[in-house]
Amino acid sequence: MSEPQPDVGQAGRAAGRAAKNTAVRAAAELGGKFASLALFAVLAREQGPSGLGVFLFALAWCELSLTPVDMGFDRYFLRQIAADGAALERLFANVVFLKLARAVPVVAASWLLVLATGQDEATRAAIFLLTAGLLFESLAYTVTSAFNAFERGVLVATALLTQRLLAAGLGITVLLAGHGVVAVATTYATGAGVGLAVSLWLLATRIRWPGTSLSAGERRGLRSASFAYATQDLFSIGIARVDAVMIAALAGKAVVGIYGAAYRMLEATLFISSALAGAFAAMFTYLDEHSDPPIRAVFERAIKATLALLVPCGVALAVLAEPVLRASFGGGFEEGAPPLRVLAVVVVLLGVVRIAGSLVLSRGDPRAMARLFGIALAVNIALNALLIPPLEATGAALAMLATELLIAAGVLRLAARAVGRLGLRETAVAPLAAGAAMTAAAWPLRDELVAGLTGGMAAYVVVFVAVERLVNPDDLSYLVRLVRARLPSREAA
Repeated sequence: MSEPQPDVGQAGRAAGRAAKNTAVRAAAELGGKFASLALFAVLAREQGPSGLGVFLFALAWCELSLTPVDMGFDRYFLRQIAADGAALERLFANVVFLKLARAVPVVAASWLLVLATGQDEATRAAIFLLTAGLLFESLAYTVTSAFNAFERGVLVATALLTQRLLAAGLGITVLLAGHGVVAVATTYATGAGVGLAVSLWLLATRIRWPGTSLSAGERRGLRSASFAYATQDLFSIGIARVDAVMIAALAGKAVVGIYGAAYRMLEATLFISSALAGAFAAMFTYLDEHSDPPIRAVFERAIKATLALLVPCGVALAVLAEPVLRASFGGGFEEGAPPLRVLAVVVVLLGVVRIAGSLVLSRGDPRAMARLFGIALAVNIALNALLIPPLEATGAALAMLATELLIAAGVLRLAARAVGRLGLRETAVAPLAAGAAMTAAAWPLRDELVAGLTGGMAAYVVVFVAVERLVNPDDLSYLVRLVRARLPSREAA
């Protein structure tokens, strides 16, 4: 006779969907991030800091210049479909039309500026090719926003892995064959194009084809309703990428390569916050204070999951900076250790900002987020101009840290207005205490990557479970019940 399965109710089913989508998206993001990191590692070893710097400068240029193409459409699109699935047919073609229409003048202006600023031939070619790749990615984001709205994490994972693995595999192949940065940019654009095609195919076959209905009235409404999201996107991309452009102008592209190596390690952890934000985005839209589960409880658990997963990443990058860079990029990149230690704190802050920002944009006034990010961008540019000349890559990292602290404080305040104040003791104590224990365990082994990680993570897990059992045993027992409910019975096994 099989044992009865624990009943986790509506809250358990919601948590189960979030857990499934987070796990699937995280696995795909992890695979994609490691593929991209492998590509950057081979590029660094084959082309050195200067070659890596050229590619990262071109990528930053394209991301900054193409920001007006997205203009917040995908965030608004996701929010509307999560609230009403019928909005897919009404909005999809209009979003794509607006993106393509805006791409024409934006790309023309970007390319003219490239020619006017006298960039070298390799940089120009890389920018031209990466522009095409990022346009393909922009259109693919619209499709994956629909996947997230319908809580179909498997589809997001499939499209993402296709694009990342293909681009990385082709890029590594051409590098090992003796080609350089321009060839890598070509493979990046190719992978993005195939990823877009796969996304569209999945949309048509696994959900439904949204049609090609165009409406001038819908486009006017899209432009108006997405403006606040667009402003925040513009400021957010500026914060993330303006440092590379300013380093190139103030310190040279070789320093961009050193800083870029450190920044790649930060970005290698973003799969966690991306997966969590994607899994919870729809829930943040349709849950409220009276639902089961209530929105505040879901948000608190999302923040706790973010801290629990990202604090050990930050500690590992801070304590083991030199061996991490050596293992990833080879010799010559140890100069990236000081900025990497600073950016290790940003790893955790970015995760909190993504989750809290997703909540605010799903429930609150997006104009408040736009104002916050506008102030943060101004602060970031001023700090970069002040700190890069004397401190080079470390100065840019310090500017990023100060900026993210400002954003995290502001966005948590906005989130508290939307759902109520967080229970910080129940949410943050266990991850932070476990992080301190991991630091103490890994520090004596800071020159040995494997030993440092193994000892540090063992200390983290033990302390996290012990503190969570004392501070918030309900969450721990809830997780155990949820896992048991998702496992087959002994008889079925």
